[in-house]
Amino acid sequence: MNRLTEAEVTHYREQGYVVPAVRLQEKPMKLIERRLGRFLSDNSELSPNYIGGLLEMDMSWISIARQPQLLDAVEQLIGPDFLL
Repeated sequence: MNRLTEAEVTHYREQGYVVPAVRLQEKPMKLIERRLGRFLSDNSELSPNYIGGLLEMDMSWISIARQPQLLDAVEQLIGPDFLL
């Protein structure tokens, strides 16, 4: 499991966001890149920098949100009781 650093946790607490050094495996990253490219070409009005409500637009992204490395980082920031 990749843990967030104390600096990353502090940044989240102070700024409300963090860009962690946690990295996904190559296979899920390739899947994300392909799907995001398709999704953005189908929804050209959206910014590739921030897509609020992504799961509301396309629930298939939940499989990516459930990656253990991501869930571990979220748990580290807000605790174990969260709902996707």
